[in-house]
Amino acid sequence: MFLTALLTLSAACVLTREEVGSWDGVVLIVNFNNMKAFEEQRADMVALHALYAPAFAHIVFTGEPAYDASRLPYRFVACTGSRNGWHFQTCFADVVARVRARTGYLFTNDDCIVNHWTLHTLNLRRFWLSPHGTNVEDVSGATCPVRWHWSNPEVCAGAKRAYAALAPAHRAQLARNMGGEHRIPGAFADIFYVPSPLVSPLVDVMTRTGFRRGVIMEITVPSVMLALVPRDEVEWFTQGGVLWGSDRAAWKRIYSPALQFIHPIKFSEPDAAAFIVGTFAIYSASRGNATES
Repeated sequence: MFLTALLTLSAACVLTREEVGSWDGVVLIVNFNNMKAFEEQRADMVALHALYAPAFAHIVFTGEPAYDASRLPYRFVACTGSRNGWHFQTCFADVVARVRARTGYLFTNDDCIVNHWTLHTLNLRRFWLSPHGTNVEDVSGATCPVRWHWSNPEVCAGAKRAYAALAPAHRAQLARNMGGEHRIPGAFADIFYVPSPLVSPLVDVMTRTGFRRGVIMEITVPSVMLALVPRDEVEWFTQGGVLWGSDRAAWKRIYSPALQFIHPIKFSEPDAAAFIVGTFAIYSASRGNATES
């Protein structure tokens, strides 16, 4: 019954594609950090599809399933080596090679809910990044930083090797953005956007340097993007909701349609999927009424 209700809502909720035509050339990638048993996974996919399909004509789900992913209801690209999403960049190139986007790729994790109607002021020809949780670390020394992005010695060593392998021009661009050499950013990376013309440069730098494997995406994504372009040519998610501590249990109170995104919302929590899908439907209806008046 729950799945039937979600499917019914998906036909009416959110905005129609005619109203959000600028998304027509964008592929939405939704990654599952932790794949569930088949029926639970199917239910989550149906809920997320209900949120996004009326706005995005092209949606790709990814993850590391322990079963035949072809049984899942929507397009799915099996991802290997992502380590529960920490290293999703390892399969980003595989996804973009299989699904071509005319305009670009918007990435989000399954527990990062995107209020896509808030994003239309962002430039689709630029990278989009979140500034939330940003820190910059000097990797010139022998020791590793202690912040959570760097807590794994393997990640720290991999980041140092990747930085050393950057081309001089890319290292110089990163230094200009970070205020000095040997400085690498780490930031929230559960949502980002890559315009199609910048996909090849991004993947090339990740692959040649080692940022593609062995470094978590919270370091890889901002580091490589900011090695390619000046920071003032990046669009920043300034109105995101990244919840920590006790706020995570209070997400229903904190959620607002004005937020660009909110993280995390776990669909394993009772009524979470129904709450979000219903909220999208109500908000979309109110926007429709405002438009008609």
